[in-house]
Amino acid sequence: MATTASSLELRIEKSDDANQPYILRAYDTGQTPERKIAYSETYKGKASAQNAADLIVAGQYHYTTFEGTDKRWYWRLTGLNNEKVVRSATHCMSKDDAGWRESWLKQNRAGATIVDCTTPVA
Repeated sequence: MATTASSLELRIEKSDDANQPYILRAYDTGQTPERKIAYSETYKGKASAQNAADLIVAGQYHYTTFEGTDKRWYWRLTGLNNEKVVRSATHCMSKDDAGWRESWLKQNRAGATIVDCTTPVA
């Protein structure tokens, strides 16, 4: 599997929830194929998803690792206001495995691209 330099892309997408139609997903687009690394809760408004993306780019979050009820390790970003921003898309093999993504995010967040996937392209 070929890889290139890591790159963070934050995508505001449509969710399956009609009451909360927006979701934020984070991708490592430097992977071939690209890899979804995190997703958010669903949002009622697109502005809320945009705000979550902006928090990530600005580094205004706390990074935590946690053991799920399935005894697997995950990570999450929580805004400085204690609101959940995103959580890992898949489980990690260990606490250390969950923790390495923190430094990856620090290296890639400032250059992240935010993409609005909810607007049709003409």
